[in-house]
Amino acid sequence: MEQRNHAFADAADTLLVMEAPGGEIESFDILSLQGRTSEEADKLLSRSLNRFCAIADQDEDDFVPDNHLRVYDCGADAHLENHFWRFTTDPDAIGNYIDARNLTPYMDVPLRTAHYVYLGCHGIRNLEALQISPDTVLAAMEVSLDEHLESGRTIDRHGPGVHLVTGIETDRGKLYFSHDGIGKACLQNYLQDIADRYFDTSNRGLSDLRHSCTEANLATLELARQTKGMFCLHNQLPIIRKFVYQDPRADEYMQGLRRSLPMGANAQDFLRFIETFSLNVSAKNRTICTLLNIYDKGIDHNTEVPTAHRKDFKDLFKQMEHIPTGTAEGDEQRGSIKRESSALAGRLLREKYGIAVHNPDHPHLNRRVDPSGIKPKNSRKIRL
Repeated sequence: MEQRNHAFADAADTLLVMEAPGGEIESFDILSLQGRTSEEADKLLSRSLNRFCAIADQDEDDFVPDNHLRVYDCGADAHLENHFWRFTTDPDAIGNYIDARNLTPYMDVPLRTAHYVYLGCHGIRNLEALQISPDTVLAAMEVSLDEHLESGRTIDRHGPGVHLVTGIETDRGKLYFSHDGIGKACLQNYLQDIADRYFDTSNRGLSDLRHSCTEANLATLELARQTKGMFCLHNQLPIIRKFVYQDPRADEYMQGLRRSLPMGANAQDFLRFIETFSLNVSAKNRTICTLLNIYDKGIDHNTEVPTAHRKDFKDLFKQMEHIPTGTAEGDEQRGSIKRESSALAGRLLREKYGIAVHNPDHPHLNRRVDPSGIKPKNSRKIRL
């Protein structure tokens, strides 16, 4: 097994940052390269560069910001002296750390150059691939590197009206997201976080989600920049404790798309939200949706009951096996089981998941409540 030069196998010693022209840190990776061979270090850095290019590639308008990718060697003892892995939620701390130690990058690559290689070679295989002359035309590209870079220089990244800004507003407030790669990654993770917590009791006030996509003005550009600081830069995941909701009127007079989605505690609204933004459904929410469907329609032989609740419905399925077909008595028994299974699903939804259902024909009346079947754990008292 490979031996490292320092005591901690995963000690961080290298910082790769994506930096905007104004010096703002927009994303970063912390790597451990001490004790690795040059080939291993090359592979790790290339993997991180590909990740940044993949984020930049999310822009459908082919706009890649004029950022720079810079690599800093922080020294083998950086993890002992500074603990800078704790800075993953604070872009200012990353910048202050670099300034305080007066670090100089040993690699500095324009993001647009890396992105050109990323597209032209279907991924950055190694760092040597980045050392290309301006007149090089890669096989998968129609223009040279110089022509590619020139097309990007005509776009002012901070010009009002040039870019779009997306606003997402719920009962908690509104956040604005830029349409560059990181802004889109933050937006998608924010929406996914809402989806994962959709049926939670904490969302009692969630009735609708207002979505706007407008041309940017100076106010919304600044708000979108601030939003990036509310997400963990390392993976663009939201940091709930850092959310500071913004002025919902900042895009009031701008032209663009505006729509509202109902966000009631029912499967119809939830699945419409999921489909609108191409989000994933967690196992818990899949279980809730199945129970909501059983509440609406009852069970039959084709119903797939969630694994966690098969025991609850076991007796009802056994009764169905002995119901005669093609008779009025059988139809009446099946109707009775549908009603029983519907009532059971409604009880489970309230007791286990905090969803109060009222009428299968009116799912918009469903409410998020405290789960009545879950007792709070008694905290242990410390005896002095």
